[in-house]
Amino acid sequence: MRPRLGNMVATAQGSGEGEKTAKTSSDVIKMAFKLKADQADIVQQALAKAKGELHTDFDSVAIENICAGYVGGVTQVAKVPSLDELIEQMGGFEPFLGKIADKFPDFEIVVTPIEEGAS
Repeated sequence: MRPRLGNMVATAQGSGEGEKTAKTSSDVIKMAFKLKADQADIVQQALAKAKGELHTDFDSVAIENICAGYVGGVTQVAKVPSLDELIEQMGGFEPFLGKIADKFPDFEIVVTPIEEGAS
């Protein structure tokens, strides 16, 4: 007669062979917040974005990472500079074009200045 699966599991757990995965209530802390509709919308958007970036389905993982970023000093959304600002930061149009050429070596980029009086 074959032993039943339930008996095998119980025997393994009792003998220390199996690993128990059940969490005790002291391992989990429940938190609740009351939010206005617009606040809840922002929180849901932040959770969705974090879950996507972290490749998780768990709100708890997302909120933990959002908070860890805040505690670690990441408190602002980085402003993406405009093209004009980038060109200025790089020291002008020619260094900017040089960077583009370096980034895309499979392309021949040819830029010629407009001759004076030709416009």
